[in-house]
Amino acid sequence: MGGDRAGGHRVVMESRTVLWSTVAAAVVAVLAAVLPFFVRLPAAPAPLPDRESAAAVTALAALGAQHQSLRGELAALQQRVTACEAVRAPAPVAPAVGQSAAPGPIASSPPVTDATADRRGFRERMPAMLRQGSGSPVIDEAEQERFWRLARTTDVVDSLIAELEASVAASPRDVAARMELADAYTARLVTIPGGPEQGVWGGKAEREWQAVIGQQPDHWDARFQLGFNYSMYPDFVDRSKEAIEHLEHARTLLPGRAPEPRQVDVYLGLARMYRRQQRDDRAAAVLDEGLLRFPGHEGLQRARHQGGGSSPR
Repeated sequence: MGGDRAGGHRVVMESRTVLWSTVAAAVVAVLAAVLPFFVRLPAAPAPLPDRESAAAVTALAALGAQHQSLRGELAALQQRVTACEAVRAPAPVAPAVGQSAAPGPIASSPPVTDATADRRGFRERMPAMLRQGSGSPVIDEAEQERFWRLARTTDVVDSLIAELEASVAASPRDVAARMELADAYTARLVTIPGGPEQGVWGGKAEREWQAVIGQQPDHWDARFQLGFNYSMYPDFVDRSKEAIEHLEHARTLLPGRAPEPRQVDVYLGLARMYRRQQRDDRAAAVLDEGLLRFPGHEGLQRARHQGGGSSPR
């Protein structure tokens, strides 16, 4: 239980800076693409002709990538087996206070009812879990543990994704359904082992945010989540231009919105991207603006101090 609790807390803390967008998803997608080039090849007893060597390298690289993918699939399958075993042997239902147990074998709670309640509760809590931001209070640890245990050991996420995909297919202009579907893809992403599959789910979330922006260019959540997601790509997959585009658009919309903790990540993400472009004065100006909106915020102050320099006057 202690391990589950620590794991749940760790996932949520990561999702506060990474999951908005699924940084891990996009990075893994790229790593999956280049993985075959890092597969260690066994030494051959004698060199082959150039054409045969190229064919052998290609075949071995493909096998290495398949091996990595299969490891992730096996881990996910083990989780499903564990969940099935838990459902097959449900805990007995205790009688209500003041009542005696009914004669005969104790009937277990209907699994359909329990599953429905789990899905409803999970769906209700998903936005809060994935939108905590860098400055929000930490959600109760026990609640985090239950949320992520459901995500990992039951089909609650897959069921929600299937339901939302059907809704979006039936009503493509339903922006709320698309945003919720992107959240479900993100939840799916952070509950699977590292591997190429994460890149698939991250790409799905990005496409939903992009579709929302196509319909509503000033949709703040879509702009923020897509921009912050891009801002978390590593240097060798530089997406700073796209990150700045979406985060700057989100920043221009902030004056009309009430301050909330996750808005801090607009300033932090922009500052990180401007520094990547060696535009330190611009990064400092963005952080100064953030401190005007969130006076004394520790994360903004730390980023401002680490950057040094001064804002343009």
